Amino acid sequence: PRPPARTVMRALHSLTMAKPMTRTFLLPLLAAALLVVGVPDVARAQLPESRLPFYYSVHGGLFFPSRENFRQVYRSSSDLVWGAGIAFPITDDFLYLITDLAWFSAEGSLGTDSTARLEERFIHVGLLQKVFFAAREAIRIQAGGNSIRVRESVRGPLTGETGVELPRKFGYYGGIGLEHLLGGGAALYSDLLYEYRRSLEPALPGDVGGVRLEIGINVNFN
Repeated sequence: PRPPARTVMRALHSLTMAKPMTRTFLLPLLAAALLVVGVPDVARAQLPESRLPFYYSVHGGLFFPSRENFRQVYRSSSDLVWGAGIAFPITDDFLYLITDLAWFSAEGSLGTDSTARLEERFIHVGLLQKVFFAAREAIRIQAGGNSIRVRESVRGPLTGETGVELPRKFGYYGGIGLEHLLGGGAALYSDLLYEYRRSLEPALPGDVGGVRLEIGINVNFN
């Protein structure tokens, strides 16, 4: 069953009364919930009528940071990102609560004997809706809140290692993808995700989010 309109209105009222940081975290979740209210019933894809199982996922791909000087320092527009997560079914029409943890790091040369290293860790909590357009193929739509840990360090022969780490703050993410059921409780998927997290720190100013292009596999053990 979908959330009734009265429940959505109560959520809207609670959101307007929340603190700014709380609103930043909850707004994407509410937006995804409103999207799901209007999604029509989808095919069961030959799954049993009982409650859908929760599943684990592992994924990897490329992260394209939004920082203006990333390509100049790290001699590339992207580097590898990888992670894992878990999804809990909310309804039987393929709406899930998802949580995910991913890691990214890149190294570059500063033109001398010094090297730079950028590390980011992403934590997601959000909603995922799967819309099946064939027996085994589905569109994946997701949105939610994120928490991104960002640290950049420089190592030189004379200065050793110095670095700066941003205080943890909430942002948001959203994306779309495709999924193909393999059978036996497994599925392959690909996602295109946008991460937003803006920094006002002088040492690392601007947008420290970016775009993630990933492939992964879902597995349940029911």
